[in-house]
Amino acid sequence: MQVKAWLKGALAELKRAEGVVYADARYLEGETERITVRNEEVVGLSRAETKGYGIRVLYRGSWGFAASGLLTEGSVRETARRALDIAKASYRTQRSPVRLDDTPPQVGTYRSPWVEDPLAVPLDEKLELLFSPCRS
Repeated sequence: MQVKAWLKGALAELKRAEGVVYADARYLEGETERITVRNEEVVGLSRAETKGYGIRVLYRGSWGFAASGLLTEGSVRETARRALDIAKASYRTQRSPVRLDDTPPQVGTYRSPWVEDPLAVPLDEKLELLFSPCRS
């Protein structure tokens, strides 16, 4: 996926900037579905897919964070610059610097442990389940 390569490049650039002690990024993808029923009538139905990333920067002991859902190389670079700008602004009002310990950075993936994909269940089955308490 190109976004992850762009994030790696932006992090490498951040880490070369003077005063930057640490930088990391997180990329997330998610799908949601909402069904609202009232008195055996569907009053709301929506489905959405989201993708986005966040970038954290530690500049001279002060954190900066920025996030975006725009998945272009230019927006990744701009988000990284914004995170650094926020860290620099935080530095100006810093009372005591953040100090990281020597724990190595973690890399991983999490997937929900569902047995059946809830988004693959047909809508009529979901509605039957939602309407059934009204029929008891």
